[in-house]
Amino acid sequence: MILLECNDSYFKNKIFALLEQLSLGYFESVKSNHSYFQINLQLHSNNLQISSDISDDVKLQLPIRFNYIIECINKLSRNFKFKFDKFNYYPLNQELRIINQIVKLNLIHNKILMQLSINHDEGIEKNILYKIIWPNDKSYQINKLDTHLSNLKNLINSASNFKINFESKNGIVRLVI
Repeated sequence: MILLECNDSYFKNKIFALLEQLSLGYFESVKSNHSYFQINLQLHSNNLQISSDISDDVKLQLPIRFNYIIECINKLSRNFKFKFDKFNYYPLNQELRIINQIVKLNLIHNKILMQLSINHDEGIEKNILYKIIWPNDKSYQINKLDTHLSNLKNLINSASNFKINFESKNGIVRLVI
């Protein structure tokens, strides 16, 4: 979802090894159809410059601890949003911003909305969405997913003047705005 580019392959590999240890799976090292945001790391002899299209550049003096670098990357990532007609969705903050209202999402609702946003045009198969949300479940319970979809819709509709809906057809669910 977030493409992380770096001018130094060794440094990039070390950053991704650390991101994997921290279970920050929303970063990608290779551009894909689902790369919606990009952060650039420019490693120089005595500094590291971190930049994105929507934030001011950050310049860190080297040497520096990796946790400061990760903290800075995470801070820039929190600016990432999906823009829809009447609202902005910040998946890493787990919130929707609709005009002057903020709707906070729980973890499951955030995962649902994130996958529906990533797959906005084509939708996502319900069984795949179910496996993303509950990877350890042995059996697939369609009612469990449908209940969470309904609860998410009701949360957004009741917390704001904005109405959201989901369309389910042939086992594929889509976000309808």
